[in-house]
Amino acid sequence: MSVFIETSLGNVVIDLFTEDNPVGCYNFIKLCKIEYYLHCIIYRVIKDYAIQFGDITMGKGGNSFEGVMEGIEHKYIVCQPKTKRKNDKKGIVGFVTHGKNTIGSEVYITTGNGMSGINGIAIGQIEEGMEVIEEINKVNVDENYRPYQNIRIISIEIFEDPYDDPKGFVKPKAPELILDDHPEINEMIEKIDSDTEKKIKENEAKSRAEVLEMIGDLPFAEIKPPENVLFICKMNPITNEEDLEEIFRKYGKIRSVEIIRDRKTKKSLGYGFIEFETKEGCENAYQKMDNVIIDERRIHVDFSQSIGKYGIQYDFIHKHNKWIKVKENDIRKRDGKRHNEEPKEKRRFDK
Repeated sequence: MSVFIETSLGNVVIDLFTEDNPVGCYNFIKLCKIEYYLHCIIYRVIKDYAIQFGDITMGKGGNSFEGVMEGIEHKYIVCQPKTKRKNDKKGIVGFVTHGKNTIGSEVYITTGNGMSGINGIAIGQIEEGMEVIEEINKVNVDENYRPYQNIRIISIEIFEDPYDDPKGFVKPKAPELILDDHPEINEMIEKIDSDTEKKIKENEAKSRAEVLEMIGDLPFAEIKPPENVLFICKMNPITNEEDLEEIFRKYGKIRSVEIIRDRKTKKSLGYGFIEFETKEGCENAYQKMDNVIIDERRIHVDFSQSIGKYGIQYDFIHKHNKWIKVKENDIRKRDGKRHNEEPKEKRRFDK
């Protein structure tokens, strides 16, 4: 039993302990189902300890599913797990307790190992997306552990609900998006000169490209990745090239589909490339297919940053009175006299 949560920093999948803690899991699933957590902010991040969300009042208690449906007298409910899980490793998900064995809606996710002192009852663990939790763990916070950057829950998807809805259940209207209101962030944004920031990023990118050219990873610093190649990741390992071609070909003619696989086992590593005949086909697929579910996995697509599709080959040029081995392609030619055949008097080069 799993729940998919999309945040503004990435996606995570929570695997729930439905057998060990049926009451807590029921409360969490039903709160997800009524979209109680939608647009909520992760309002507390204690580095290498835990992050906290799930209370629209941001730390004043929250409300259990029964409290939402039946009134404030049911704000907290009793939750006694059949098997109590420890909170002593990264990725444990649970409810914050408000008194002995009572929970509302506040949820924590542990971000450290070997911890103690968390007043909470575990209901699950992070199955996928622990790298997203690690990113949240690193954000800057104020003296109350509230992140300067508002990190929101954008959407929630329940893969399977094993619990019946209560009698007379009607899904309430989803809450409206609350505007960001952290004053420190607004002040910081006002001080940023966008033109200066853009120039800094351009200079950094140019410097990195020039370094890659010097060490031989790029044929020349100004090279750009192809505009007709789409990068796809977070795929289910069972997805193959034929599946992707069948799904993506409606956006444009496809030249090739390549899933990157382990050299030894030949198993999919979960990412690959789709090369379209035109730039327009690639753009159409990017706009329509990002965050789409394929084989029970929500994929991510982006424009390729790889130059591997250029088919770069080695060549020799005569420059500064000596033969130099370079990477050559038909996009741009290096300065100097070209020779199609390897010169007899060239120096020895490694493969």
